[in-house]
Amino acid sequence: MMKTVIGIHLNDMDTCVTIAGDVEKGDTVSFAESGSERMITSKEDIPKWHKIAVKSVKKGEGIYKYGAIIGIAAEDIEEGRHIHVHNIHSRGDNASSRENNTLLRGDNITSREVNTLSRGVGGLL
Repeated sequence: MMKTVIGIHLNDMDTCVTIAGDVEKGDTVSFAESGSERMITSKEDIPKWHKIAVKSVKKGEGIYKYGAIIGIAAEDIEEGRHIHVHNIHSRGDNASSRENNTLLRGDNITSREVNTLSRGVGGLL
C-alpha cells in the first residue's frame, strides 16, 4: 500500500531531504520548498531518518542537506534514490564541519523554516 511520508527540508539549495518514516519503493515523500508543497516518488526502499534525493546529482557534485554540503556524490544519483554511505563520500577536508557549525548557529535558518519543520514532524524541533 502506497503512503506519503514527510521529508525534512530547510534550504532550497538542498539536494536531499531527511525522511521522517520508513519509505518503500513507490511511496511519496512530501516536503516544503520555496513556500510550496513538493512531492517526489521513491525509487527504492529507504529507512526512517535516512536521506532521499530531491534533485538529480551528478558524480562529483556536492550533496546539500540543511544548506550545507554533507558529502560528494560517488556516482550519479537520480531524484527519488536513497542517499547514504553507499553513494557519497567525504569531501576530505574540514569545510563541511565549518558549514555545519554555521548552520547550527542558525545563520541560514529562517523562523518560517523552523516553524515548518516543527509542524511537519510533530514538534521534534
